[in-house]
Amino acid sequence: MGANASDETSDGQVPRANASRIKASDRVYDTIKSELYLDLKPGDRLTEQAVSTRFGVSRIPVREALQRLVQQGYLQAHLRNGYTVKEISSRTYKELMDARVVLEGHAVRVLANNQSRHAQEALTRLASVWSEPDRALSSHELNALNRTFHQTLVDLAGNRELARLEQGTLERIEVAQRLDFTQPQRINETYREHGEILEALLNGDTEKALKTLEEHIRSSARAVTSIIDPSTPDD
Repeated sequence: MGANASDETSDGQVPRANASRIKASDRVYDTIKSELYLDLKPGDRLTEQAVSTRFGVSRIPVREALQRLVQQGYLQAHLRNGYTVKEISSRTYKELMDARVVLEGHAVRVLANNQSRHAQEALTRLASVWSEPDRALSSHELNALNRTFHQTLVDLAGNRELARLEQGTLERIEVAQRLDFTQPQRINETYREHGEILEALLNGDTEKALKTLEEHIRSSARAVTSIIDPSTPDD
């Protein structure tokens, strides 16, 4: 987290104490954010005191890190009762998946019609990864692999702003999306669907690539929505 004006001295330098606090805040933020992708579940509770003790830092950088995660929609703050991992509503999740259809659909159109050598090589590497289910991978590893697949499609299309939007969208759904890989049937379907998307792209078949991509995202959305608590309020 960068320094703000109040953190700087008159000559524009960040005082050592503030720099240390900012560094500690970043460390707490980065660690907890990565745990949201791996271990933390919707509804899990965090307190400033517990996090402060765990990291061996004061509560000030911890509060800054947790508030940053609140602002980004990962945590929900509770007055005098710490923070909880924010649950995503079915409506919000569906809307974010709709956004993915638009973002990734654009990428597929670009890649199917105008494929650079770099893009072709990257797609070929992805095809080898998704050719057959790897039973040795954990659900966490599969989820990370899945996220890389979808982000790579948008990255290869060459629009940095759309790639940034895709990254933000994937991060917003991360806690819920990993539920998709707790179901063996969905793991097999994901490998098959990814393989078909890549095959269509490498063959320049725009229509098939788009159709398979949208069906894949919709199937994943249905599987995860069936698990999300329907009583979760919209943002």
